[in-house]
Amino acid sequence: MPLRYINRKMRTFNVIWIGIGFFFFISCSQNAGIDNVGYVLELPAHFPKMDIPLDNPLTPEKIAFGKKLFEEKKLSGDGTLACISCHDPKHAFSDTVQFSIGVGNQLGERNSTPIFNVGYHPAFFRDGGALTLEMQVVAPIENELEMNANIAEVCLLLDQDEEYHALAKEIFGTEFNPNVLSKSLASYLRTLISGNSRYDQYVLGDKTVLSELEKEGFDLYDGKAGCFKCHDGFDFTDYTYQNIGLYSEYEDLGRMKLTADSADMGMFMVPSLRNLSYTAPYMHDGSLSTLEEVIDLYDEGGKGHWNQDFRIFPLDLTDHEKEALKAFLLTLNDESFIKNN
Repeated sequence: MPLRYINRKMRTFNVIWIGIGFFFFISCSQNAGIDNVGYVLELPAHFPKMDIPLDNPLTPEKIAFGKKLFEEKKLSGDGTLACISCHDPKHAFSDTVQFSIGVGNQLGERNSTPIFNVGYHPAFFRDGGALTLEMQVVAPIENELEMNANIAEVCLLLDQDEEYHALAKEIFGTEFNPNVLSKSLASYLRTLISGNSRYDQYVLGDKTVLSELEKEGFDLYDGKAGCFKCHDGFDFTDYTYQNIGLYSEYEDLGRMKLTADSADMGMFMVPSLRNLSYTAPYMHDGSLSTLEEVIDLYDEGGKGHWNQDFRIFPLDLTDHEKEALKAFLLTLNDESFIKNN
């Protein structure tokens, strides 16, 4: 059965920019980068073309610079944390705990999201609080619960480093500033492509890679369980915001925090289902530790929140069907992505 590719129209919404550093970022964003040798992004044959911003073309130099910055602890206020601290490549660039520990041992408010195929996302963070990847990468640096730093001060510090100063001059033709930081990080993140799972191989023609149980699980995914209704397309998400009835009452208001619209109560962006073996715990708050718990939540039809999506209802899955559904979900693991990053 072929994988569906459905283009869904995203709802329009108001976005609150996160972090006071964005003002400084925008003031510097007019600096034009210097074009280097172009970079051809290697995409799986069944993936669509990725739209790369015209003002931030991919180059090998910029990507390498972004990777270096991703691992740089000087981005945090006390020099103890880097982006990689909470986005471990061996866990599909996610964390292994419910809430990541930030500067000063402060706990974050939401579970750390995995990072792959983000170049396709129409918005970022679990509530869509950033519209571009260039905006997204800046926000955690200034978040007081995460890296708790000042963007301007971080850039001044890095510009005083001879290597960083030289790289900024070579690649962007300017001193190290927020524009250099955001565009380099975003460029690197766009290269983190995951699309070589066993299911991808199945879609591309190798019909021997899935077991009968896994195929049965896909039939359930695409039928009785109804997972495809939100987890559709090449990345197993339609990028919409949904209230799945995780709670009967939500402490975290979800997207409503941004929009102040009660219709967005408890709504979070639908996550990709790729690499689930590596990204536990699950949900926006990391409250479910296992796939069995996730499947049970959907099987019972959620907790009955007043704003719960109407497509969440009891499924009456048998134990065998739950086993088959889990088996299929695990075929979305991309071991080559984990091993090569």
